Amino acid sequence: MSINSSDDALITHVNAITNGFNRYFSIVLIFFGVIGNFLSCLALAQRRLRRNPCAFLFFHSSIANLVTITSGAFVHLLGTWSLNISDTVDLLCKLRLFILYTSRATASWLITLGVVDQWLSSSKNVQRQQMSTMKHAKLAVYIVLCLISSLHAHILYCYRANLSDTPMECYSTVTWCRLLTDMEFALLNVVLPSLLTLIFGLLTIRNIHTLRTVPVTGPITNQENDRRRHRRRLKKGDFHLLVMLLVQVTLTTVFNFPHAVQNLYSDMYPDDNRTPLSLAVNDLIFTLLFLLSYLSNGIPLYIHMLIGGSIFRKALMSGMKNFARKIICQ
Repeated sequence: MSINSSDDALITHVNAITNGFNRYFSIVLIFFGVIGNFLSCLALAQRRLRRNPCAFLFFHSSIANLVTITSGAFVHLLGTWSLNISDTVDLLCKLRLFILYTSRATASWLITLGVVDQWLSSSKNVQRQQMSTMKHAKLAVYIVLCLISSLHAHILYCYRANLSDTPMECYSTVTWCRLLTDMEFALLNVVLPSLLTLIFGLLTIRNIHTLRTVPVTGPITNQENDRRRHRRRLKKGDFHLLVMLLVQVTLTTVFNFPHAVQNLYSDMYPDDNRTPLSLAVNDLIFTLLFLLSYLSNGIPLYIHMLIGGSIFRKALMSGMKNFARKIICQ
């Protein structure tokens, strides 16, 4: 297909913009994302928070975010300097994408389970309260990791390196495999976590409202004493954790939804009959949405600092001091 000079100049300009976003936006994203999640891990590992099941899930979600940024955005950045060897080696291509998709979904689900834990801990039902334990939180991490890993096992079969005329060199030419991967991304990262978070978030708010407004009539019974003790457990920090969870899942949905839709659209409507200009524009849109989706993995610390209250900020300062002390002592 012939291209006139004006289209050729426009294509060159669009490609330059795409390359600029690939390189410079990735650098900013990686810098703040890695530092942010590392500091989140330091804060959530402090004694005051590490015995809290919800904070425990937060901690491992931050680890999953670090893995996501490293295997996704960082490796993508290396590709702008032709240093991404996973684009040329099949085994590395498969392993990288398997780790990337698994860690992204794991991060989303651990946050969702954090909301479920808040619902359990705020319930009037004693049996539900007793399910909010570190033992169950640890078990949940293992189950989520195993299930999500098994759901993404097909990536190890049908993705390969050194492909051309695809959004990325490490990709799949098998339509059903790409469609399955993109549908899993939409369901596991966006639809199901958002839906469950909305449901359990509303139930948690109802539980908290009920516990705060139940009137005391007659003599104080053992049951009422139990209820009062449970109210005291719902400290200010727990409310901050709930708000942090809801905000983080909301932003995860906002940042990932456009990328999920774009992936599914590309699977259903391939680029075979498009003009070079439309292909260049499509690459730019893909790059923007692709990088935007990583924002959800890079901003937890900044959400925690803004919404987490003094408890999280004190834990962060304590974690930074302890880390600096260990570095100096070494």
